[in-house]
Formats: sequence, C-alpha cells, structure tokens
Amino acid sequence: MYTLIVDCSNFALEHGIHIVDPAGETVGLIHLPTSELSSFIANDSRITSVKLAGITEYCNGIKEEIESKMATEYAKNIRKVEIEVI
Repeated sequence: MYTLIVDCSNFALEHGIHIVDPAGETVGLIHLPTSELSSFIANDSRITSVKLAGITEYCNGIKEEIESKMATEYAKNIRKVEIEVI
C-alpha cells in the first residue's frame, strides 16, 4: 500500500506530496492545495498512510482537517488511513 509524505514546511497554497510505494521508492510527486488532500486520500484506496512533515502545530491543524473530512464527507470510503505528524 502507498504512503503519502506531505511537505508542510512552508505556508504555500499547494504542498509537494511524495507518493511512496511499499518498497520505499518514490513513485510520484504531485502538488495539491490543503483543501484537496482529503479528497485525494479518500479516492485512492491504495493509500494507507499519510505523513505530514513540517511545523508541528501547522501539521496538526492539517491532520485535524483531513480526519474531520474523512469522517464526514468521505465516510462512504470506510478504511483505515494512518495520519502522522513527523
């Protein structure tokens, strides 16, 4: 399953996101606004882990936003996605 590593080290409108396969190899790099992260995660069933890298307080806010949207707007896509601040 895939892991997303989200670069939250700056306060840009879009974040660089590395898509990492189970072998630990980066298989893609995309840029998405924070508001679209939840949708991207919910619509790709291969994603099982999200790691937010950057300022802890900022990353915790993004984590809460993703968890909230996954629990409400994307509840139909029921699966466990681990979200971690690194």
